Amino acid sequence: AVQESLPELDVVLEPLNGLSLPVQRVRLHETGLSHLTFSGSLEHLAPEVLATLPLYGSLASRSRIEGQEQTLTAQLQSGGALWQFSVDTHHAPNDPVQVRAEWTLSLKVLSERLPEALELLRRWILDPQFTLHALNQCLGERLHSFETLMVAQGHNLALLQAALGVSAAPLKRDALDGWSAFERLQTWQE
Repeated sequence: AVQESLPELDVVLEPLNGLSLPVQRVRLHETGLSHLTFSGSLEHLAPEVLATLPLYGSLASRSRIEGQEQTLTAQLQSGGALWQFSVDTHHAPNDPVQVRAEWTLSLKVLSERLPEALELLRRWILDPQFTLHALNQCLGERLHSFETLMVAQGHNLALLQAALGVSAAPLKRDALDGWSAFERLQTWQE
């Protein structure tokens, strides 16, 4: 009886209009929703560029497309879509020394509005616009988040710093969300 009540899932891996980037698309026919997940490696980036990406991820939701008053997020929401951009590191399950940095963009949208949502994302990717106010706001929020983390889980930051003395593997995690990232945010805010 439970199996009969579950919506039918249609999972398709497909390229997005000729891009070499693979996209996982899950369509829920019963609800009329499509869930798309785009992801890619950040291994080719220099450490100083990699360090800027968590802030970029925070800014992404507040960015605009040139000539538009509303943020990209507000435009997508008015078209029945939600999105999220994130950056993270992953340890290989069979080799904890291997650390990969990846980005992920998730999009949930009414299937009938998918072309419009993808067009907005394409325009944003080509030329994202950020305001100084949004940048200052994101810097403040990320710094506050680090300060809260230090109180609640300072031992994790200390363990990460200690691990850096033994191996270079945690350098990517440190650049994204370790002590180095915190110090860099402080410098940027000043």
